[in-house]
Amino acid sequence: MSYALQVMIAREKSSGVSIVAFFLAKCIIDVLENFWQPLFFLGFSYNFILPMTDFMTFYTSLIFVSFAASGVGILFGVIIQQATMTLATVLFSLVLGIFLNGTIGLLYANVKSTGGVMLGLWTMSFSRWAQELLVVGELEASKKFAYQDYLVQTSVLYYGYFPPFETKNKWEDGKTSEEKSKDWEDYFDSYGNTCRMNLVLIGLGLRLIALICLRFWEEITSFYGKVSRWISGTMKKVYGFSKDMVGDVLEEVGIIEEKEERQRRQSVERASLGSAGSTKTGPSAASNKVQPVLDEVKVMTPSDHAGRESR
Repeated sequence: MSYALQVMIAREKSSGVSIVAFFLAKCIIDVLENFWQPLFFLGFSYNFILPMTDFMTFYTSLIFVSFAASGVGILFGVIIQQATMTLATVLFSLVLGIFLNGTIGLLYANVKSTGGVMLGLWTMSFSRWAQELLVVGELEASKKFAYQDYLVQTSVLYYGYFPPFETKNKWEDGKTSEEKSKDWEDYFDSYGNTCRMNLVLIGLGLRLIALICLRFWEEITSFYGKVSRWISGTMKKVYGFSKDMVGDVLEEVGIIEEKEERQRRQSVERASLGSAGSTKTGPSAASNKVQPVLDEVKVMTPSDHAGRESR
């Protein structure tokens, strides 16, 4: 939670104001921004982009988009610290709005065919409904001027912006041409209301999550602290256990290596002693026989030499 919001909540609570009333008042005031911000944006950009959609339709569409997107800002303002709140909000909005909108990169038609968790996440993404509201609205307005209805349907099938929870095969298989035509008419008549309703639900859901976090912030932070301490303690235990286990393994490996080194040294010593014994059977044996004679000669005195000569 940002520091400014913490101070404001503490001040209101000390004066006896309900947190729910405070949050609802803040959301109602913020709705005013959802009206003037799209108007300010279109006042500069509408004449540059020149959409086929008329100004009021485009403006009302952006009001619903702004309401859903502002829910992200309110939620992040509650759960994220002020130092990183702006960066996190901008990155989240850019990733969600640019790469997960269904028309750039991964198409919504591919997500539908994949199904599962990804489809659920895209269904709860405000950028997915905002993109359909603007793209299909532009295509529907364009067919009145220059394009055929078949080309519009082909474009919508390519992006996957036909009734949600249905794939292209499910949309086309087992239906007559009259049924398909009727389905297309129903889709183009209801897609705008469907997108706007989902954008409102997403905006309200994000605000409800923010209110729950705000109301039970102390309990959430206490629970988060307990969980983080438990995870930290568990990781320390796992690290200590793994360290001891690795140490035992390394010690055992060291003992084995030391034993192998000792055995290698003993084998080298035995081999060197064996080679020394084999060389003594040759010239060294004769030298052993001559050695006593030489020793005797060395110890003879001059009188011994004189006596040997007289003999």
